[in-house]
Amino acid sequence: MTGLERILEWRDRGDLVFPSSPNTVDLMRAVAMLCGVSGYAGEPGVSALAESIGAYDHYLFVIIDGMGMNHAGALAKIPFFKDREPITLSAVFPSTTAAALTSIATAEWPARHGLIGWFTHLPEYGKTILPLPFVERDTET
Repeated sequence: MTGLERILEWRDRGDLVFPSSPNTVDLMRAVAMLCGVSGYAGEPGVSALAESIGAYDHYLFVIIDGMGMNHAGALAKIPFFKDREPITLSAVFPSTTAAALTSIATAEWPARHGLIGWFTHLPEYGKTILPLPFVERDTET
């Protein structure tokens, strides 16, 4: 069995989830598009999300880190969410907080923005940094 055949078998069994649309990058591109940024209209998922969100003068974006769709029912008890249908989004990969938040901030995939975890080693400086709080790992400066 080839490597590709194994990967496809894992996908078919449900052991491996391929990136799909809509996802968090699509969401951020849809929000950017609604705010006047051009260049995202033809992408799968982006236009559909923008249409679902709708055009408004202001947007409120709330992040609940680590909340999966298995908790969406709890939101229905909050009056603001009661009459709104949740949309299931795929996370970026890796789905670490650092990678996901940077994808939200940039509307880019981790492979593009380069931040994939809490620690990032910079070999040219001989240092490991924590990019989100903007400090060196060892010295915290």
